[in-house]
Amino acid sequence: MNKSFLKMRRVVLLGGVVLGLFILNCANVQSLIQHLSVEQPQVTVVGAQLKSLSFSGASLSFDVRVQNPNPVGIDLKEFHYDFLLDGHPFLSGDETQSLKIEPNGSNLLHIPVAFTFETIYKTWKDLRDKDTTRYQLKGVFGFDVPVLGRVRIPASK
Repeated sequence: MNKSFLKMRRVVLLGGVVLGLFILNCANVQSLIQHLSVEQPQVTVVGAQLKSLSFSGASLSFDVRVQNPNPVGIDLKEFHYDFLLDGHPFLSGDETQSLKIEPNGSNLLHIPVAFTFETIYKTWKDLRDKDTTRYQLKGVFGFDVPVLGRVRIPASK
């Protein structure tokens, strides 16, 4: 047989094997993606505590439980919060702290909120005739989730 014919035959055979493995591998990846049910993380505000109180202001800490129902780890990359008093915007903030949540795990995130009484004085007009004041924390949490990409989830308490 001709050497160039044998060389060509090896190249075609090798190319066929590589193409076959590529197609098989793509089918496996496609099957894996279909069987991997990726879910959104669950975010729940579970508590709030008064951390400090002085003549000039106060600080609170809101506890937020982040649950990862997925078989792979996820990263909390960002969150935005609004602290409302009687439905009126009082404080807001953006955080870009990163928090890794293990597969099928959960973490507790502490969100500190500090304010001065001068800030409260500005809202005094709305609050002066009330014996109690309702507060609410609203947040939007941004996660990097495999397959889904950046997912934003709202939560409030």
